[in-house]
Amino acid sequence: MEATRRSLLLNPDHKLTMGTYRRILETSPQAAQIIGTLRCYLFNKIYVGISVINFNRSDRTRRCVANILSLAQIPYLIVVLDNGSKHYDNREIIPDFIDSTNTLYSGLLEFQHFSCQLDLYYVVSTKCYILFVSSNKNLGFCLGHNLIVEFMEAIGITYVVILNNDVVVTPGCFEILLSTARQSGVGAVSPLICDETGELWYAGGRVSWYGYRYSTRVDSFETPYYTEVYSGCCVIFAVDVYFDLGGMNNKLFICLEEPDFSGRIKKSGYKIFVEPRAKVVHEVGSTLGRKGSRYHDYFWVRNRYLFSLLHNKPVIHLIFAVIYTGLRLFRWLIYFFMGSSYRIRAEV
Repeated sequence: MEATRRSLLLNPDHKLTMGTYRRILETSPQAAQIIGTLRCYLFNKIYVGISVINFNRSDRTRRCVANILSLAQIPYLIVVLDNGSKHYDNREIIPDFIDSTNTLYSGLLEFQHFSCQLDLYYVVSTKCYILFVSSNKNLGFCLGHNLIVEFMEAIGITYVVILNNDVVVTPGCFEILLSTARQSGVGAVSPLICDETGELWYAGGRVSWYGYRYSTRVDSFETPYYTEVYSGCCVIFAVDVYFDLGGMNNKLFICLEEPDFSGRIKKSGYKIFVEPRAKVVHEVGSTLGRKGSRYHDYFWVRNRYLFSLLHNKPVIHLIFAVIYTGLRLFRWLIYFFMGSSYRIRAEV
């Protein structure tokens, strides 16, 4: 069981390595049987997977899945991981035009620290497959997507799109991203991203010693152009590149995983591109909450310290920690006198 736990990412310090299916065959008969069943349906039929995480927002995830299926030009495997939502039911997410009789597989996969229910559906009209993975605990953004990508590698998927469930894609978006991701030396590709008002929200960005900053400057509207950081709202990777880089850092849980992973992409010699011909609309703040919300403030403060520790020299990290802590203390005093002590509790 311990070997199985390592191969399926339940150790937070574990890094992805290729050969998931071979390791599963060697370590867990139950998992091997389940993955083998999925491979029978999907191997050599689907080569692009879309990874979506749901947490207490089945309405957004339902809209996201319906949007993908309505625009599908090639067959996809859509994997929806529910991160331990309250009162979760797959039927709340399945769009009306999917016939429940097209269920291909249903089973429970048990690990040492959590279990997940697997339900595989086939959508006749689009020739797409949907795999619902229902976890009994919140694995976080990073570990959740890492788990999905490892499932995809095990069943033969070669490209994976990581997509927020609050994103609406435009026609041809994934196909355009895929054509760019297939080019040599490409590590990740993100589209142009607009907010719900139609204003441009992401057109690239820069990684800094304390995190990152998005840009709304479009270098070209006709051809892909280089940038330093992708957007986790919508990004495509080749699965082998994702594995070469070890996947996202599970310790970050959620927030600031983009500059962390982007930095490793750059150090490994791969490049990150913005594809301006592909566009999506993102409901900003719906995943983590807007500034001032409990989860937003906590993870932004926590992960800034962790990001600095991971990517800066000890002296630089110490200087950052002293300055940032001083700024936080000053801001907490302002919160206290403004009667907003709840924001202090959120950050600590």
